[in-house]
Amino acid sequence: HSFKQHDEAPNLALGEGSPHRAGKLRSLCFLRLGEVFKKYTAFDLSPYSERLWKVIKQPILSLPQLTTSTDRAPALLKMLAIMSSHDAQRDILCKESIAIEQSFSCLSKSNSFSIVDTVLSLVDNLVESAIHDRTSVVYGAVVEHIPTLLKHFEIRLHTFGTTTSWKRELSILAQVCDVSKQKDSAELLSGELDSLTMLLLPFLDFKSRSTERDRINILDILESIIPNIQINTATLLFDTLSKLLGPFKTGPGCSDLSLRAKVASSLCTLSK
Repeated sequence: HSFKQHDEAPNLALGEGSPHRAGKLRSLCFLRLGEVFKKYTAFDLSPYSERLWKVIKQPILSLPQLTTSTDRAPALLKMLAIMSSHDAQRDILCKESIAIEQSFSCLSKSNSFSIVDTVLSLVDNLVESAIHDRTSVVYGAVVEHIPTLLKHFEIRLHTFGTTTSWKRELSILAQVCDVSKQKDSAELLSGELDSLTMLLLPFLDFKSRSTERDRINILDILESIIPNIQINTATLLFDTLSKLLGPFKTGPGCSDLSLRAKVASSLCTLSK
């Protein structure tokens, strides 16, 4: 009888509270792993990487959905962001396609500063590394997932509009589009690029809060996608850019020479 009681006790312990406790335990594990990765950057993680990805595959698949129900960046997302900030760990991260895909997908799921800041840091780390070494594993991963990244930037702009991080987002998006110019980048869907163009147009307007530096970043983005947008979108963009070269109210309008040169270059590309 006593053995029966002991046998049943574990089953009771795995009742309703168990999933919550298991989730908290996983979060603590991810936090501790992140601390280890951050402290021991020279440690060779590669012998354990296959086992790591196998064990955390399901949490990674659930990551985007998890960010919709919390204001704080999940511990797993923080761990992946830490991995993205160190060379050896970054390579291991970029060899796991699902981890990159799901991390990028978190961008459009929440407007929480903690979550968005963590995702942007991860994206920024990967894109900056890709730009500096176009023969690396990181470059290949970024190129492969550019369509996903642009799609979620576009969804984010449409859903949340101008946010506290919009200037940083535009700067990163400009770098992403710079990578997309490369001949081996993934094919981008015209419809997605049209939507992205339409969402960026208001930021070029004189009435927006954009600085001239912001507008240059936007034009960097648009120049890389102009060859793939449809004629109606190109016509609207041409009209918007033309106004930047003219006066605004009683003032001269766009007076910065770098911006005017960028506008002229974009108009030239549109006219081809």
